[in-house]
Amino acid sequence: MITKQNPPECPSPLGKYVNAVLLPSNSRTLHISGQIGTYIPSSQNAPIDEIIVRLGETSGKEQAILAFQNIRVCMEYAGMVFPRDLVKVTVFMVRSKCTLKDYREAREEMMGDTVCASSLIYVESLALEEMAIEIEAIAADVAN
Repeated sequence: MITKQNPPECPSPLGKYVNAVLLPSNSRTLHISGQIGTYIPSSQNAPIDEIIVRLGETSGKEQAILAFQNIRVCMEYAGMVFPRDLVKVTVFMVRSKCTLKDYREAREEMMGDTVCASSLIYVESLALEEMAIEIEAIAADVAN
């Protein structure tokens, strides 16, 4: 069983997350690269210019929702359940393009009351100027 913990000796979480997640030895772990806020399936082989245009047309909140949707696709492809099997997310946000309110609303829409370990880091910029947010994730499920 995956155990989500908030040890009493640690500060309480400032949002919807837990301080630690313990994985049993019989779990499968999926490490998901940073997902961005656009949806263009890799099968379409879209040119980078098209991705940049789409990013430029979406708000920070919309990019956050799309990044979570891309995480869900990666998890489902591995046979995992989103958001139940999320263990940790690391969020990189450009403050001028995505507010904490935007992120929290997107997270609530996509994850509801599900919690996992989480870090949020403000950065000056991401790989493409039009990117407002990038989310890495770790997921795990317990083998039967």
